[in-house]
Amino acid sequence: MGNVEELIDSVLAAGASSLVAAGDWLTGTQRKAAALEARDARTNDLDQQRRRAISPNAVSGGHGSIGDLRAEAVEVVHRIASDPGRITRDWADQAIEVLGEETYTELVGIAACTATIDMFAWATTDRDADLEDAVAGVTLVPGFRSRWDRAWLT
Repeated sequence: MGNVEELIDSVLAAGASSLVAAGDWLTGTQRKAAALEARDARTNDLDQQRRRAISPNAVSGGHGSIGDLRAEAVEVVHRIASDPGRITRDWADQAIEVLGEETYTELVGIAACTATIDMFAWATTDRDADLEDAVAGVTLVPGFRSRWDRAWLT
Protein backbone atom coordinates (compact mmCIF):
# COMPACT_ATOMS: atom_id res chain seq x y z
CA MET A 1 0.00 0.00 0.00
CA GLY A 2 2.96 2.33 0.46
CA ASN A 3 3.43 2.71 -3.29
CA VAL A 4 -0.09 4.09 -3.67
CA GLU A 5 0.46 6.61 -0.90
CA GLU A 6 3.75 7.69 -2.46
CA LEU A 7 2.08 8.07 -5.85
CA ILE A 8 -0.73 10.17 -4.35
CA ASP A 9 1.79 12.36 -2.53
CA SER A 10 3.82 12.88 -5.71
CA VAL A 11 0.73 13.73 -7.77
CA LEU A 12 -0.43 16.26 -5.18
CA ALA A 13 3.04 17.78 -4.96
CA ALA A 14 3.28 18.10 -8.75
CA GLY A 15 -0.15 19.70 -8.99
CA ALA A 16 0.54 22.10 -6.14
CA SER A 17 3.95 23.06 -7.54
CA SER A 18 2.33 23.97 -10.86
CA LEU A 19 0.23 26.54 -9.00
CA VAL A 20 3.25 28.43 -7.67
CA ALA A 21 5.42 28.44 -10.80
CA ALA A 22 5.52 31.39 -13.18
CA GLY A 23 2.81 31.08 -15.77
CA ASP A 24 2.24 32.61 -19.16
CA TRP A 25 1.10 36.00 -17.81
CA LEU A 26 1.39 35.79 -14.02
CA THR A 27 4.45 35.38 -11.84
CA GLY A 28 4.76 32.52 -9.38
CA THR A 29 3.99 34.94 -6.55
CA GLN A 30 0.81 36.11 -8.29
CA ARG A 31 -0.25 32.54 -9.10
CA LYS A 32 0.22 31.47 -5.48
CA ALA A 33 -1.77 34.51 -4.33
CA ALA A 34 -4.57 33.52 -6.75
CA ALA A 35 -4.57 29.95 -5.39
CA LEU A 36 -4.80 31.26 -1.83
CA GLU A 37 -7.64 33.58 -2.85
CA ALA A 38 -9.48 30.62 -4.43
CA ARG A 39 -9.18 28.77 -1.13
CA ASP A 40 -10.37 31.84 0.78
CA ALA A 41 -13.47 32.00 -1.40
CA ARG A 42 -14.79 28.83 0.29
CA THR A 43 -15.29 30.57 3.63
CA ASN A 44 -15.16 34.29 2.85
CA ASP A 45 -18.16 36.20 4.30
CA LEU A 46 -18.72 38.29 1.17
CA ASP A 47 -18.69 35.21 -1.07
CA GLN A 48 -21.13 33.40 1.22
CA GLN A 49 -23.49 36.40 1.20
CA ARG A 50 -23.34 36.55 -2.60
CA ARG A 51 -24.10 32.82 -2.90
CA ARG A 52 -27.18 33.24 -0.70
CA ALA A 53 -28.45 36.31 -2.56
CA ILE A 54 -30.85 36.13 -5.49
CA SER A 55 -28.12 37.78 -7.57
CA PRO A 56 -24.44 38.08 -6.63
CA ASN A 57 -24.66 41.69 -7.81
CA ALA A 58 -27.21 42.40 -5.06
CA VAL A 59 -24.41 42.27 -2.47
CA SER A 60 -21.95 45.14 -2.58
CA GLY A 61 -18.44 45.08 -1.26
CA GLY A 62 -14.97 44.05 -2.21
CA HIS A 63 -12.38 41.54 -1.15
CA GLY A 64 -9.20 42.33 0.67
CA SER A 65 -6.15 40.80 -0.92
CA ILE A 66 -4.11 38.01 0.63
CA GLY A 67 -1.18 38.61 -1.71
CA ASP A 68 0.23 40.33 -4.76
CA LEU A 69 -2.88 40.69 -6.96
CA ARG A 70 -4.87 43.64 -8.24
CA ALA A 71 -8.33 44.04 -6.73
CA GLU A 72 -9.93 43.11 -10.07
CA ALA A 73 -7.93 39.87 -10.21
CA VAL A 74 -8.96 39.00 -6.65
CA GLU A 75 -12.61 39.56 -7.61
CA VAL A 76 -12.29 37.26 -10.64
CA VAL A 77 -10.74 34.46 -8.60
CA HIS A 78 -13.36 34.75 -5.85
CA ARG A 79 -16.30 34.76 -8.28
CA ILE A 80 -14.92 31.81 -10.28
CA ALA A 81 -14.15 29.84 -7.13
CA SER A 82 -17.32 30.62 -5.19
CA ASP A 83 -20.18 31.12 -7.65
CA PRO A 84 -19.22 30.17 -11.22
CA GLY A 85 -22.74 29.19 -12.26
CA ARG A 86 -23.98 32.77 -12.11
CA ILE A 87 -21.22 34.50 -14.03
CA THR A 88 -22.68 36.44 -16.92
CA ARG A 89 -21.12 37.35 -20.22
CA ASP A 90 -21.30 41.05 -19.28
CA TRP A 91 -19.43 40.40 -16.03
CA ALA A 92 -16.76 38.36 -17.82
CA ASP A 93 -16.41 40.98 -20.58
CA GLN A 94 -15.88 43.70 -17.97
CA ALA A 95 -13.23 41.63 -16.18
CA ILE A 96 -11.51 40.83 -19.48
CA GLU A 97 -11.53 44.51 -20.44
CA VAL A 98 -9.76 45.44 -17.20
CA LEU A 99 -7.34 42.50 -16.87
CA GLY A 100 -6.86 41.40 -20.47
CA GLU A 101 -8.12 38.11 -21.83
CA GLU A 102 -4.85 36.29 -21.16
CA THR A 103 -4.64 37.22 -17.48
CA TYR A 104 -8.35 36.52 -17.02
CA THR A 105 -7.91 33.08 -18.59
CA GLU A 106 -4.92 32.24 -16.41
CA LEU A 107 -6.81 33.31 -13.27
CA VAL A 108 -9.78 31.12 -14.22
CA GLY A 109 -7.41 28.20 -14.74
CA ILE A 110 -5.73 28.71 -11.37
CA ALA A 111 -9.09 28.87 -9.57
CA ALA A 112 -10.24 25.68 -11.29
CA CYS A 113 -6.97 23.82 -10.73
CA THR A 114 -6.83 24.84 -7.08
CA ALA A 115 -10.31 23.42 -6.52
CA THR A 116 -9.45 20.19 -8.36
CA ILE A 117 -6.12 19.65 -6.62
CA ASP A 118 -7.59 20.42 -3.19
CA MET A 119 -10.60 18.14 -3.74
CA PHE A 120 -8.23 15.31 -4.60
CA ALA A 121 -6.17 16.14 -1.53
CA TRP A 122 -9.26 16.16 0.72
CA ALA A 123 -10.36 12.79 -0.65
CA THR A 124 -6.98 11.22 -0.01
CA THR A 125 -5.45 13.13 2.92
CA ASP A 126 -8.24 15.14 4.62
CA ARG A 127 -6.45 18.47 4.03
CA ASP A 128 -5.61 20.99 1.32
CA ALA A 129 -2.61 20.28 -0.87
CA ASP A 130 0.53 21.92 0.48
CA LEU A 131 1.60 24.98 -1.49
CA GLU A 132 5.31 25.64 -1.50
CA ASP A 133 6.92 29.05 -1.78
CA ALA A 134 6.36 30.76 -5.09
CA VAL A 135 8.92 29.85 -7.71
CA ALA A 136 10.88 32.82 -8.95
CA GLY A 137 10.83 33.32 -12.67
CA VAL A 138 9.46 35.40 -15.45
CA THR A 139 6.25 34.88 -17.29
CA LEU A 140 6.63 32.88 -20.47
CA VAL A 141 5.21 35.36 -22.94
CA PRO A 142 5.46 38.91 -21.58
CA GLY A 143 3.47 41.39 -23.62
CA PHE A 144 1.97 38.80 -25.94
CA ARG A 145 -1.60 39.58 -27.04
CA SER A 146 -3.87 36.94 -28.44
CA ARG A 147 -5.53 37.35 -31.82
CA TRP A 148 -8.42 35.10 -30.80
CA ASP A 149 -11.89 36.33 -30.03
CA ARG A 150 -12.72 36.80 -26.38
CA ALA A 151 -14.13 33.86 -24.51
CA TRP A 152 -16.17 33.54 -21.38
CA LEU A 153 -17.33 30.59 -19.31
CA THR A 154 -20.79 29.18 -19.83
